[in-house]
Amino acid sequence: MDGTISKKTLVIGLGRSGLEVCRASTSAKVVATDIKPASAFDCSVLEELQQRGVRLVLGSHDVGNVDDFDEVVVSPGVPMSNPLVREATARGIEVISELEWAWRRVSIPIIAITGTNGKTTTTELTGKLFQETGYRVFVGGNIGAPLSSIVKRGEEFDLAVLEVSSFQLDTSPTFAADTAVVLNISEDHLDRYENFEEYARSKISLIGKARRKKPNVPVVINGDDPVIGRYIKIDDHAWRWTCQPHKNAQARVGDCEIVVNIGDGKQWHFKFGVPWIFGRHNLENIAAAALVAAIWKLPEDVLQRVFWNFRPGKHRIEWIGRWNGVNFYNDSKATNVSAVLRAIECFQCGKIWLLLGGKDKGGDYGPLARAVLKKCAGAVCFGEAGARIYEVIRQEMDKHMVFIRDRCPYVIKKTKMEDAFFEAVSHATPGDVVLLSPACSSFDQYTSYVERGEHFRQLVDELIQSKK
Repeated sequence: MDGTISKKTLVIGLGRSGLEVCRASTSAKVVATDIKPASAFDCSVLEELQQRGVRLVLGSHDVGNVDDFDEVVVSPGVPMSNPLVREATARGIEVISELEWAWRRVSIPIIAITGTNGKTTTTELTGKLFQETGYRVFVGGNIGAPLSSIVKRGEEFDLAVLEVSSFQLDTSPTFAADTAVVLNISEDHLDRYENFEEYARSKISLIGKARRKKPNVPVVINGDDPVIGRYIKIDDHAWRWTCQPHKNAQARVGDCEIVVNIGDGKQWHFKFGVPWIFGRHNLENIAAAALVAAIWKLPEDVLQRVFWNFRPGKHRIEWIGRWNGVNFYNDSKATNVSAVLRAIECFQCGKIWLLLGGKDKGGDYGPLARAVLKKCAGAVCFGEAGARIYEVIRQEMDKHMVFIRDRCPYVIKKTKMEDAFFEAVSHATPGDVVLLSPACSSFDQYTSYVERGEHFRQLVDELIQSKK
């Protein structure tokens, strides 16, 4: 643990990660700032920080002379374009993430998992495998509790399984995992990055950082992902899974089966016929977790038990209920185009009423528009990005007039998700699916994808109750 008591620390952003840094810091001086006013925070939390000697600057970033600080710790939601961050960087003051700050202060092995989609499910599943094997495991990072929450009690854990975001990696110059997992890379967060390549390099840096510390560190990667393939050198320490029967890889994903080669001619076989293992993407998440387990030599019987009992988390193609023969699925966690494309693949063509929209993240909606034309009964666009998505779909329809004369999907735009919901319900017929899979973040009308998903659940529940 870092005992540099004389350090002066500035914490920018008082979300979960910023709060935990303030609680765990042993710096002689800690100042915490957030653009939100004091009224936006729990009074007891602010009182706790003040009792710890933390000076709070809320409602602005007017912290005084930046030169007074030795380090700046930024929350993941704080962009590098923030004026305070830019000033600190220009003056040569170290700007780091909460992840980097905490990693320097804990000594347990780290399994780090990133990717555009699936990282939460894979992190939770991997953590469960180790817990069931008897390890004392901390599961968190970009989900649940931040790593800094164990700085003062790290000896309670044998290892940590962390979900890691690109935002965290951008300000984690020396962070190095003992096992690094990259699930997939597709367009996301282009409202924050200059272009897709910059975002992709951020994701893939998880492996680069690990290998700078230890060249033979084991990594787990998606052998079918073309973006990962451009960046990663395949060697004896790269464990891959594939869905392609002709490719060589340590794990192969079939329609209802995963086969893992664990070495010495031995294999693990996992078969899935259960309805809650919904979609190829979940099998890929399971394959990634299985490869981590193979690297760490966990017993097969534990994997069999955990995989059989596995359920995807809330807001991930989650069945909510049925009304008049129409099924409702909440996929509010799908905040980018590739996640929505995976969700669409799970359902019968021509039966999906898709709810799209939210805060625009700057991605390309072209692939989504083409999927809507081919596979959906209709799409209802809402929120800040609704008008843009609507126009992209309409343009795609105009390009393919010959095709859509046979089956032209409804494409409608509304303002609020609630209006979009009832519009879809008014058109859906028995056997159809109403799917909230927005392809956008929630921050135009909601505080999180969770709040958006819970609102969808509430609308479904009220609809069902109204007919009883």
